[in-house]
Amino acid sequence: MRRWVPTLTIAVVMMLSSTASATNLADFQPVAGPTTVDLGRDLATLNVGADYYFIDAANTKKLMQALGNPPSGGELGTIIPKGSAHWFVVVEYEETGYVKDEQGASLDAGALLDSIRKGTERSNAQRKASGHPAMHVVGWVEPPHYDSLNKRLVWALSGKADNADHEVVNFNTRVLGRHGLISVVLVTDRESFERDRAFVPDLIGGISFKPGKRYEEFVKGTDKVAEYVAPMRRPGASAALHELLLGTDDLHFPGVIRQVRAPTLIVWGRYDTWIPPRDAERFAADIAGARVVLIESGHMPQEERPAETAALIEEFLGVGLSAPAPPASPAPSGPPSSPGTR
Repeated sequence: MRRWVPTLTIAVVMMLSSTASATNLADFQPVAGPTTVDLGRDLATLNVGADYYFIDAANTKKLMQALGNPPSGGELGTIIPKGSAHWFVVVEYEETGYVKDEQGASLDAGALLDSIRKGTERSNAQRKASGHPAMHVVGWVEPPHYDSLNKRLVWALSGKADNADHEVVNFNTRVLGRHGLISVVLVTDRESFERDRAFVPDLIGGISFKPGKRYEEFVKGTDKVAEYVAPMRRPGASAALHELLLGTDDLHFPGVIRQVRAPTLIVWGRYDTWIPPRDAERFAADIAGARVVLIESGHMPQEERPAETAALIEEFLGVGLSAPAPPASPAPSGPPSSPGTR
């Protein structure tokens, strides 16, 4: 994105069939079932049935880009039926920490819908730039609810592309593990949703967390617990965040940035749709000698790619700080493009 509840970066995924003429399945190196595939990250395996193809993580990123969707950085793969059905399932992982039962049960459906809607609208500039129509969230098809028995958070919502004659449904099932969750998203059209959702339980049943990664193997006092959403459950928190994002720049942010004299490393998510990578270049233009590194992630590279981010910082602290401070930048490059940058 990408936290255990999607905020600001999640977008409705476009239908595969809507751009079939622009995509050739063979270009994404599908593996035919029946087979068992390793989902990577030392996380889980997936049993792929005889009726399906599986596309790995790297090719799933390419597929999402071909369909006009910014990759999340958390892709594990895509499942596509071998027949003529026009649905597919995207599988992703978010290392959020352990999610408690009470966190799943206390989700604010209104705030979640608003967050997904805003994230989708922010992604439309990138969709249009790649030649795809804008997408807009319509609303809940199935409001979010938590299955405490199977440790799953479930919801479905619909969206519609400009000039489209049908709605697209994203049916999202989040399967909890010890250190995070696997997101299984069925993408289909509104008319076929009730029929196509019947395939999802068997697909989820094919996912097996590896030993040491299962939800029930959580170690209290040792494992990280996901607490990102706890502050947002406090009264007035959502309204305060909204006011902050729409407010004026009282801190005169660009001017403050130009005063930075220290050696600077700017780490940014390549697929950040909230604060896009072009803002990283603007910061670098205002901080002489700054170095920009784009990581294959969304808005939070330190959470989505912690090891890679830490290695970059360690390298910078060992090398970058030994260099003399650069001279001040002579002039501003312009304000950041998003109020979120402050």
